[in-house]
Amino acid sequence: MEVKTVVARTTPTLLRCFSSTTATNSSPTKPEAADKKSILHFDNAVKHCTAEVKKFDFYAFINGQYMPKTTQPYYFGNYALFLEALKSREISREQSICQTRLNWWMQVVSDVKNDKRAREPVSVVLSQAKKKTNINLDLVERIVDFQLFDIDRGDMQTMTELEVYAENTRSLLLYLNLHLLKIDDPNALTAASHIGRALGICDVIKKLPFYLGVHRGYLPQDVLLKVSVF
Repeated sequence: MEVKTVVARTTPTLLRCFSSTTATNSSPTKPEAADKKSILHFDNAVKHCTAEVKKFDFYAFINGQYMPKTTQPYYFGNYALFLEALKSREISREQSICQTRLNWWMQVVSDVKNDKRAREPVSVVLSQAKKKTNINLDLVERIVDFQLFDIDRGDMQTMTELEVYAENTRSLLLYLNLHLLKIDDPNALTAASHIGRALGICDVIKKLPFYLGVHRGYLPQDVLLKVSVF
């Protein structure tokens, strides 16, 4: 599978491509067609995304409280999509099952990009984010696409591969945060890239017991050989 990754030393200015959709208003709008009791109503969709982030990534939930109120719904929508991609990657040891679910999320993001009707709460929030903010949905799509690549990648051989993994997980989320805040600055993007890599590596370290249990090699082979761990 061809991967759309950013190599570990890529200049973050390549990511300064905001969505072509012009943000006309930063405040969330509510789709009139959805019934107020439906999970597809904007308010309920935001509550769903917020609850998912609070349950599965509490630190991200706390960070979200410091985002401007007008951008918080979209912040939680981005992180909810990220968590769905990760859960899809871990849902089964059968690769085909994981790939099927990830491909479904790829289609969801594609539908959002093509202004098709939202089918579940995460896409409801992303659809509004596309209309009301400067987020680049190509980066959202890459979050899912990289998890598809990760299934076939095999054990990591070098530290550079681990940095690429972190770049295509946590760094992408930080780039999206900058888009929500309308920050298009090379220094901010550089900081987001490095901080995201650090957070992504920390994620791997925290999950090591799980990865070892399912025989998944996220510790680079060159590092293990250097310290004589085989």
